[in-house]
Amino acid sequence: FWLYVYPRLMLLEDDRRVREAVFSTALPQLFSADRKAMVGVLGRHLLGPWWAAMSDPQKEVANAATRAFQTVFPKQAKRDEVLAQAAPVILGYLHGNLRLKPVDAVLDTSGGNGSSPEEAEERLERIVTCSLTALASLLMALDEQIRARLLNTATMTAAPPQSPLPRPSPTADSSSTPAAAAAALPAFLLIDGQSSSLEDVFRNSSTWKFLSDTRPLVRRAAYGLLAAVAERADHVIRQTGQVGRVAQHVCGLLAEKETANFGNMWEAMLLFFHHFPKALTTTLDCKTQLFPRVLKLVRASFLGAAQASCPSLLPLVALVPPAAASASFYTDLLEALWKGAKADKNDGEEPYLVAIVEIATYLLVRQPAKKEEEEGKEGETKTTTEAELGVEEGVVLVGQLLTVLAKVLTREGGVMEGPASKALVTALAQLEKAGMEGKKGRKCLLLDVENEVWRGTRAVALR
Repeated sequence: FWLYVYPRLMLLEDDRRVREAVFSTALPQLFSADRKAMVGVLGRHLLGPWWAAMSDPQKEVANAATRAFQTVFPKQAKRDEVLAQAAPVILGYLHGNLRLKPVDAVLDTSGGNGSSPEEAEERLERIVTCSLTALASLLMALDEQIRARLLNTATMTAAPPQSPLPRPSPTADSSSTPAAAAAALPAFLLIDGQSSSLEDVFRNSSTWKFLSDTRPLVRRAAYGLLAAVAERADHVIRQTGQVGRVAQHVCGLLAEKETANFGNMWEAMLLFFHHFPKALTTTLDCKTQLFPRVLKLVRASFLGAAQASCPSLLPLVALVPPAAASASFYTDLLEALWKGAKADKNDGEEPYLVAIVEIATYLLVRQPAKKEEEEGKEGETKTTTEAELGVEEGVVLVGQLLTVLAKVLTREGGVMEGPASKALVTALAQLEKAGMEGKKGRKCLLLDVENEVWRGTRAVALR
C-alpha cells in the first residue's frame, strides 16, 4: 500500500495540507509500532521522497517532514548513520526527479484524466525545485568520506520502461507484496531503491541546464546546488571534465533578472571561481565573456538588487587574476558604480559608495611599489615589479582611484560619519600600516604618487 500511495502523494499531490499530513501524522504512526522492522522493509523505498520533502517549497511540509525524521530517529548519530547508508538511494531518487518530463507531471492523484497543462507545469516546477534543493542539502550533510564513496557508486540497472499512463488502484491481493504494489505504478513513480552516483548526476549538461531555466524558483534552487557542489564536491566537476562547461554556465548567471535570486546567484558564482580559479584564465576570456556582463548589470543598477550585489563585487575583483584584467575594467566598474549611486532610486547610493571605496582601496593596496631593488644571490640588482599592471599604467590607475575616493568624500559632505567614509578610514589605516613597513616589506604604489587629491583625501579622512 505505502509503495503505491506514498510516491503519488509526494510527487503528484498539489494540496499542501495532504503532503503535510503524511509527515505530521501518517508516517510517524507507521514507524511507531516497530521502527527497526519498518526501516528494514520500507526504508530503502521511503527515504528518497522523505529527504526530498524536507526541501519542499512549502515550509509547512518541509518542517513536518524534518520533525518526522527527527521523531523516528531521535539521535543525531543515528540520523547520520541512516543518511550515510541511504545516500546512494536518495541520490538515485533525486536524479530521477530531475529527469522528469512535463508529460509525467500531467498525472494526478484522483485517478482521472489528469491535470491541465498549467497545473502540470506548476507541479513539475515544485518537484524540480525541491529535488535540486534536496540534492544540495544532501551534499552539505554528508561527510567527505561518504561523498567520495558516492562518486564511485555503481549505478544499478534501471527498471524496464513502463507505460506512463496511471494504473488502476491496487486491490488487496495485488498490493499484498512490495513487488506487486510497485508493478501498479508508472516507471517514474517506481521507488525501486535504485542507486546513482554523483558522476551519473553531473557528467552531462542535463543537470546544469537548470541554471538557465526560465522559472525563477528553479534557477534559485540550481544556484544553491552549484554552491554546494563547488564547496563540498568540487572533485566531481573536475573528474567528470565539466569545469569548462560549468564556467560558461556561471558567466550566464549574470543574465539573472529576478531580484530575489541575486543573493543566491552571487554566492554560487563566487564559490565556483574560488574553488576553480584557473577557469578565469584557462577556460574563460574575462575581457570578453565576464567583464562586459558585469558592467552591463552594474549600469542597469543591478535591476533593483544593489543591496545583494554591491557587497559581492569586491570578492569578484579579488578573485580575478591581474593578468586577466586591465586598468580600464577597474575604472569602468568604478565609474558605473558612481553613476549607479546617483541613479538608483530603489536601494539608494549607500551600497554603491561603499563598493567604490572597498574596490578602490583594495586596488591601491594591491599595486606594487615603483621600484624595489634587492640583491640577487650573485650580487645582481633586481627590480621587483610584480606581474600586475605596469608601473606607468599603475600610476595612472592610482590617480584615477584617488579621484574617485575624493568624489565619494565630497558626496558625503566631508562628514566622516557616512558608511563609505567609515570604510575609507578603515582602508586608510591599512594603507598607513603598509607604508610604514621596512624596505623589504610590502610597499604601496600610491605612497610614491605626489597627488594633491590624494593628500587632501588622506588629510580629511584621517582628521
